[in-house]
Amino acid sequence: MSDFKTIIYEVSARILEDWGMMMVDPAPEETQIFDFNEPFYLATIQFHGLMSGRYTVICQKAFMQTLAANLLGDDQAEDGKDSLDALKEMANVLCGNLLTECYGEDAVFDLVLPEVTKVDGEQVKQLFSDRTVSYLADDEPVAVTFDLQGE
Repeated sequence: MSDFKTIIYEVSARILEDWGMMMVDPAPEETQIFDFNEPFYLATIQFHGLMSGRYTVICQKAFMQTLAANLLGDDQAEDGKDSLDALKEMANVLCGNLLTECYGEDAVFDLVLPEVTKVDGEQVKQLFSDRTVSYLADDEPVAVTFDLQGE
């Protein structure tokens, strides 16, 4: 599992930097990097193939707005649909890159369209595990966690 966690850490950081155009710093793999007075957003994408599982991006509104602004090239990116779409697309890109890195380009996986849900802090605390990696991306907290079926 530690090798997989290293891969997820490296792939996620690379996507945040290169695709999301963010400055990325490692953060403690703890919930304290987040503001529990603000709602959380989970972008979850499920995959099926050689392995089946789920990949989840955990963030808050400020991260989504920064991501949308970076992707759209507009510092005034609107709150709402643009931010949600940017987060969904990032989850899709992250999952695809992670699966390719782990299983090669010839492996076939079916990806279920990402879904974004708004949750409270207690639900987020339950997601943090030894399979969670955390970052500060453009100084905004974001975490990525995964689980594989059958483990």
